[in-house]
Amino acid sequence: MRNAYMLLQSADSLRTLKYMDKVLKESLRLYPIFPTIERTALKNTTLPKGGGLEGEKPIFISKGTVAVIHLYALHRNRSVFDDDADDFNPDRWDGIHPRECEYIPFGRAGACGGQPKALADAAYTLFQFAQAFENVKSCDDKPWTGRVKHTARNVNGCKVGLFGPTEGEKRKKRIEAYAMESSHRLA
Repeated sequence: MRNAYMLLQSADSLRTLKYMDKVLKESLRLYPIFPTIERTALKNTTLPKGGGLEGEKPIFISKGTVAVIHLYALHRNRSVFDDDADDFNPDRWDGIHPRECEYIPFGRAGACGGQPKALADAAYTLFQFAQAFENVKSCDDKPWTGRVKHTARNVNGCKVGLFGPTEGEKRKKRIEAYAMESSHRLA
């Protein structure tokens, strides 16, 4: 049992936990670390699409034009993320496959060299929380009030309750784990 626990703590094994992957994707979709991306055109250019009423005609971009992508809004696009796009629902990732331009949690695919480490660290932290606590819940009586600068955060902070098992529940789990381990040794 301890070997299985140790195995799950490696970065590679954490990436195989499908539900954790969906939780991380959904968290980054709703609350992107960098809520906006800005780019400045370095020269005059013409994009093949984006102009006209339907967005299908070419569009001219002059040198110096600043383009801003608001990820907070992009990641709530109902045509991509369904009618419940404002809700936290990790299971949505079973049925959707957004294109690279529709889901940009780290700026764009491959743009952030720290993305694999950030995801591994987040997965490890979630795994440790799941091992240590039976229940995690919001203890904030105020709604999310975003403060957007270079990154996004809640102006009210993050008030979270972490609830572990009672001593009786801990003892029961130890007995069950011992019984399971003993039955495996006898088999």
